[in-house]
Amino acid sequence: MQPQRYGPFPYVPMNCRPRITWPNGARVALWVVPNIETFPLNEPVPGGTGQAPDIINWAPRDYGNRIGIFRIIEVLARHGVRGTVALNSEVCDDYPQIVEDAVALGWEFMGHNQSNARSLHLMAPEEERHVVFGTFERIEQILKEQLPPSAYEERAWWRNQAQGMQVERISWMDAGWLVETVDLEGKWVCFVRQ
Repeated sequence: MQPQRYGPFPYVPMNCRPRITWPNGARVALWVVPNIETFPLNEPVPGGTGQAPDIINWAPRDYGNRIGIFRIIEVLARHGVRGTVALNSEVCDDYPQIVEDAVALGWEFMGHNQSNARSLHLMAPEEERHVVFGTFERIEQILKEQLPPSAYEERAWWRNQAQGMQVERISWMDAGWLVETVDLEGKWVCFVRQ
């Protein structure tokens, strides 16, 4: 992505956008996105003292992985709400029980770096690329799911045509999205609202 003055997406003011309609006439949509992150004790905590261990800044985050997330899981399950986890991939190794519980509840996952102790914007581009790909690879390993090889090799896999049995394509189109740009070499796709 090349930075533009107006941001990463074309500027469309609110009064020129198509009206959004939600199922069953709902007026509000709620997307629950718990951040499930790891802050290793042997690394400085961002915004903390700059020392490791940084107990005073690490402890509240550790509470989240030992107690807080399980309270959130319990409340959401009680009300039939599925979460979409913004997941640090090192959580898969540090706290696999959290991931197992979220998978059992049918939650979805999206990559959110390897650890919150290391910031992507401070890395060289090649290191950043390596970390991003590593994040997705680790999440795919623990979920035992990934896109089929053709999604990484064939531009046609991403075409905006609801034909055949490709569930993913039908799903993104039914949800009101179209593929705008595909970069197979860089392994990224940009979707736009229909």
